[in-house]
Amino acid sequence: MKISKIFAGMSALAMAATMAVSASAQTLTIDNATVDEWANAFPKVTTADGKEADDFIDARSFQKDTELSMTVHFEWTDAGKEQGYCAVKPGFANGWKAFSTEYPDGVSGLPLKSTLTETDDGNGGTYYADADGNKVDIAIQDNDGFVQIYNSEVTEFTYTISADVVNVMIENASAENGFDGIVFQVGNNGMKITSIDFSQEVKLNSVMNAEANDSSTADTSSTGDTSSKADTSSSKADTSSKTDSKSSSSSKAGTTSTGSKNSTSTAAASSTAADNTNAGTGATAGIALAGIALAGAALVVAKRK
Repeated sequence: MKISKIFAGMSALAMAATMAVSASAQTLTIDNATVDEWANAFPKVTTADGKEADDFIDARSFQKDTELSMTVHFEWTDAGKEQGYCAVKPGFANGWKAFSTEYPDGVSGLPLKSTLTETDDGNGGTYYADADGNKVDIAIQDNDGFVQIYNSEVTEFTYTISADVVNVMIENASAENGFDGIVFQVGNNGMKITSIDFSQEVKLNSVMNAEANDSSTADTSSTGDTSSKADTSSSKADTSSKTDSKSSSSSKAGTTSTGSKNSTSTAAASSTAADNTNAGTGATAGIALAGIALAGAALVVAKRK
C-alpha cells in the first residue's frame, strides 16, 4: 500500500514537489518537457538571486557505505528512433563528470562498449555482441561515460554506483560551501526520462534546501530571534558547471561498411564551462538557494513493494 504525505513547512515556491516516504527504496517521477540534447533530466530551478541553476539528487540524502542502484525509465524521441540510438550520462552534480570515467571500478550493471564486438546481422547491418555472442542493446561508452542505447524497444536500464562513490559524493556535499549528487545529462538525439527508481531514499537539492530554510524560519519565529535566519548557502550546481556538455556521444552514429547505424561515436567534446572540474577532488563552489521554484517539475516518491 502506498504511503504519502506532504512535507510540512515547505515554502510556497517549492511546493511543486510532493513526496511519499518509503522504507528502503523510491521512485522519482519526473514531469519535465525537456527532451533536448545535453539537457539535465531534472527541471531547472531559480535561486534567491534570480539565477537559473540545475537541480540534482543531493548526496546529503544518501546512506553512507551503501551502494546506490538506479533504474532509469525513458521515452525515445523521433530523432533517436531515426538515428537508431540515444544516450544519457549519469554523473556527478559537481563537475558533471561521468561516474564511469572518474571511477571505472565503481560502476556496475552495464558492459563497456570496448568489451563488445560489432557483428554482421546478415541483413546488411551490424549489432553489438558480448563475448558469448549474445546481442547487447545498451552499453557504456568508454571515452565519455554516456550510456548508449541501440534498440528503440529498450526503454529502461539499471546503473549501480559503489558505496565508495557514494561516500565521495557525501564527503563533497558535506564540505563547507560544498555540494554534490547526481545529474543525468541527456545526450545526442535527446530522450525524455519519465522516472527513476532508487535503491535508497533520496531527495532533490531544491527540496532539501526548501525544508532546511523553512525549518530554520520556523525556529526563528518561535524564539523571536530574527538574527538566526537559515543559512541557505547549501551549494547548487549552476548551469556553468557543465564541463562535459557536448561529449563524444554527440556524434551521430554513422553507418558502417555493413550498414550499421551503431558504430562507435567520435568526439565532439565542446564543453560549456568548467568551474567545478572534478567531483572526486571535492566541491569547489556553491550558490545560495532559498525560496526556489521547481520550474514545471512535479516530484513524486512512491513506496515500492
